[in-house]
Amino acid sequence: MTLKYYGIKVDKIVNQFENQKVLKKMNVYSSKYPSAFGFDIHIDDLKGVGMESKKYDFKVIIIEPSDKNWKEKIIKEIEKQN
Repeated sequence: MTLKYYGIKVDKIVNQFENQKVLKKMNVYSSKYPSAFGFDIHIDDLKGVGMESKKYDFKVIIIEPSDKNWKEKIIKEIEKQN
């Protein structure tokens, strides 16, 4: 796993099937909603998820796929949001 290689600890990963199932039960019409899974923050590469974070009030860090300093950006953003 790429995150483990970079020293980023992950407690849980939610796949698309589980995500859609839970959000449907909650009547949440968003592609992502980390609060439903007890997550404090979501990391994604899609700007649309950034728009959803404002609408559904969750924290997100958007990383451009070409960003070679993605690890540092994630750490900096997490420190800034806490």
